[in-house]
Amino acid sequence: MCYVDFQGDKYFISLFYAHGVQKKYVGKLTHALCAGKRDYMEESRQQPKEQGTRQLRGLYSKVKISVRTLNIIIVVLAVMLVACMAYAIAKGGFRVSFDTQGGTPVEMQSGLQYGEQITPPGEPTREGFVFDGWYLDPEGTLPWDVGEDVVTETMTLYAKWREK
Repeated sequence: MCYVDFQGDKYFISLFYAHGVQKKYVGKLTHALCAGKRDYMEESRQQPKEQGTRQLRGLYSKVKISVRTLNIIIVVLAVMLVACMAYAIAKGGFRVSFDTQGGTPVEMQSGLQYGEQITPPGEPTREGFVFDGWYLDPEGTLPWDVGEDVVTETMTLYAKWREK
């Protein structure tokens, strides 16, 4: 790697090798030589790096972690993602079960893929109550729209009832 250093009207070229740094005085700068480019060169030059390390940019520029460690983390996460996908495929996708909360039973739906809509189940019945829809929580505060909402995980939908 080559690094140019400006000090007053002199410039130095530093050559970086695996076994060390060699710094050599090269000459004086003249206005004709620089031709207005010195400011640009001073802004764009980089500080020398510590031997054996790589300067990271962007998200990892402020984190003290080696590139080797980052590579290991990326490989482990990729393997975990593949394992999760294989598990989901082996299990036949996601399952949606229905808790009728005292009503007639409704059959569970399985083999659903991410982003797929459920098949509208038959409405359960309960003596003295009217079925008021399917909800994501037992209290009946988060409604599930069978015609709009899609499956993103294995889940249970709860029936909501209101008295007749």
